[in-house]
Amino acid sequence: MQGSLSDIRKRLSNPGPFFKAMFNDLGDQCLEMLRQNMYGSLNKEWTFDITAGKQKASMTLYHTRLEGDREKWEPIFTYHNDGTRVHWIEPVNAEALSWEEYGVRYFSKGHYVSAIVPLYFAEKVSRIISDLEHTLEYKWQRWINEGIYTRT
Repeated sequence: MQGSLSDIRKRLSNPGPFFKAMFNDLGDQCLEMLRQNMYGSLNKEWTFDITAGKQKASMTLYHTRLEGDREKWEPIFTYHNDGTRVHWIEPVNAEALSWEEYGVRYFSKGHYVSAIVPLYFAEKVSRIISDLEHTLEYKWQRWINEGIYTRT
């Protein structure tokens, strides 16, 4: 159903709600993929924020545990995305490594860890963004004409 000229003019002068709907859709798809393709507690700690004004909007996708510590974040992102080989780990700023598994606390002065299987989540997020870009013109046209944002 076509909107009235007045409705179309309003939507054109204030695209913020379209941007917000689009970024909510994009963020939900990215989170769903990340949560399905990461293991352990890392998969639950992804989130996104949207800033939407009248004429401009942006979305930030981030991992809550790693946000703000870029030196730590970048290598962890790379290890999980690209994978690793079997390698030695040891404490850097403490006397022992410490972790918990199934309610039991473990300590180590250093040990070999198995390889991390590559998850390629950066590529999967890029694919989600690319898919959105291919349908963006249709989504925008539908928004302008009918005031409806369509996920598909």
